[in-house]
Amino acid sequence: QEQVQLLAGYRGARALRTDRKVASRGRQDRHLEATFDRRDMVDRARQLERSSVLAEGILSRSVENVVGQGFKLQANTSSTPWNDRAESLWKQWADNEADVRGMATWDELLGLIFRSYLRDGDVGTILLSDGSLQQFESDQLSSPDGWVLSRDMVDGVRLDARGKPLAYFVVDSPNPISASVRYQHHTEIPADSVLF
Repeated sequence: QEQVQLLAGYRGARALRTDRKVASRGRQDRHLEATFDRRDMVDRARQLERSSVLAEGILSRSVENVVGQGFKLQANTSSTPWNDRAESLWKQWADNEADVRGMATWDELLGLIFRSYLRDGDVGTILLSDGSLQQFESDQLSSPDGWVLSRDMVDGVRLDARGKPLAYFVVDSPNPISASVRYQHHTEIPADSVLF
């Protein structure tokens, strides 16, 4: 009885025999998009984080051990005034201007980004022209053309012939009521403005 109760907390992340789909030919990333397997894996990982103290603790300890209190700039040139000015400008940006929403410091953003990367498998950051950063989660990245898969598009990422990302299609404002972000409005972000 006790064992059954312990396992119940992991049900949301456990794949069952009935969940398995027949493997298809072709690139795995296209298969993950076409069958929604990637989104299913992300949903399971998030549910596991919410329902399991152990999973949440593993993520939190990983963020603490890798990001910790964050990273500080220490300029080390031969000019002390330049070093002081550079460090002052960095601190101003990191504490007040890094997050486009104005809700987190640079160090807090690093923790959120790393946690999303560990849990969801990917996360993106848009480098905005004003010098601030805007994060987007894996949910917000999707192909804008519904079920249609094209040779140059995989799950919201436009690729060249060699697989190099050219652009990312980010849902502007995900509708939590909608079952699919595919039919919502997307913005195309050039790859050189995205850290993914």
